[in-house]
Amino acid sequence: MRLQSVLIWIVVAGLLAGLVAVTRSGGSAPAAARSDGRTTWTVPVDPARVASMARSIDGQPAGGAERTGPDRWLVRWTGADAEPRAWHADPGRVRAALRLLSTAEIIRTDEQSELTPRNTLRITEQDGRSVEIWFGDRAAGGQTPVVVLVKGPDGIAQQRVDGRIGSGIPDAMVRTDWTAWRDPTLFEATASGTNAIGVRFRERAVRLERGGRGWRIAEPFEMDADGSEVERLIATLGAMQASSFADASGDDVTGLDEPLASIRVETGAGVRMMDVGRAGSDGLVYARLTDGDRTAVIRMPAEALSRVSAAAEAYVRRSPLGISPAEVGLVRLQDPRDETRFEATREAGQWQSGGDPVSPNQRDAIDRLLRVLASQPAARVMLAQSPDETTRGRLGTIICGTRERLPLAAFRLRAEDGPDGLRLIVAMDRGEAGELAWTIVSEEARAVIAWVGAMSAGG
Repeated sequence: MRLQSVLIWIVVAGLLAGLVAVTRSGGSAPAAARSDGRTTWTVPVDPARVASMARSIDGQPAGGAERTGPDRWLVRWTGADAEPRAWHADPGRVRAALRLLSTAEIIRTDEQSELTPRNTLRITEQDGRSVEIWFGDRAAGGQTPVVVLVKGPDGIAQQRVDGRIGSGIPDAMVRTDWTAWRDPTLFEATASGTNAIGVRFRERAVRLERGGRGWRIAEPFEMDADGSEVERLIATLGAMQASSFADASGDDVTGLDEPLASIRVETGAGVRMMDVGRAGSDGLVYARLTDGDRTAVIRMPAEALSRVSAAAEAYVRRSPLGISPAEVGLVRLQDPRDETRFEATREAGQWQSGGDPVSPNQRDAIDRLLRVLASQPAARVMLAQSPDETTRGRLGTIICGTRERLPLAAFRLRAEDGPDGLRLIVAMDRGEAGELAWTIVSEEARAVIAWVGAMSAGG
């Protein structure tokens, strides 16, 4: 009986302790009893449900941050010119601040403090419920007096908690300039989410667009692009970071009144532009970011820009013929005077000329030509504003078409000597943009030079 009595008293004591804890917690927020007898309370904030944060600091313009997507935030403040400003916030910093706030403990006091809402933080959740925190001046022991008001969607306070909180919270939420939360990422560029890119540097410019068949060069001429080169560019843009924000810099310092270069990135989220200005002796350049009606002046390493090219040929496919040799049904060779020297069509998988099957040597030569044009990557690709119209080194013109004799592409072939031997130059007219030329160096390319040269000469 004595043992049963002891067990009963233990159960009763536990129930009474739990009842006291619930009673002192205020009923709607978690609370705990510290070993020193003081009650702690956690701010009821769910970081995943927060829609906005607004702060008001005595004697300073108000600022805040608002959620614009599942993991996207916008921070707002007032600039030195008294104009409202806004820029994308670093999601990691916002998450860290909310996590710090939602896990911080407040040591409750029984009496109401005399704090007034001079330095306040208001956290609003998606359903309209909010938590308003009044912060006092820093006190001894690394604590700051606080008043917390928990409000319903109608804005009416449902609970008030007075106490003290670790000064790290007010340091992060009201004593720190929230412009430090700005995201240093310059472009939200990803391989799957980027739709178009434009790059300009001085007189050179290129525009790349994603189409149904992959990436294409849209300006200064139209042509399929090398997808791997475009993805490399996207990775470079996505990795760009601002070293700092330069809010007080004027155009006379930055050189942004006459930008040297510009980059435009179009994604599903919108369009972001960057104008590049003057470089300093520290290896950093000024740049202006524009996203909708928001702008930011930043400084960034000039080295990052050196990996971005405005030359269209940097994104051209590395082989002249952008289709499989099997899709070519017509091959015509014209000499440098544009007289036809040879023509063959593919019939039932066999090459014919003048209605008769071509010789085995001619068949091998045609297949070799198409392999070189379609499969062998060029050692160099260049865009010349003035095509070479001289006959020196010209071998002739190769015209490729379909089995229905529809034109696919026309290439001017030239030969030139180089340090690595004889080179085949395959050139394509790109209208006002000039001539695009691939330099191919291989044994098969040299065999093509010999065959085309012989056929053009009437061999």
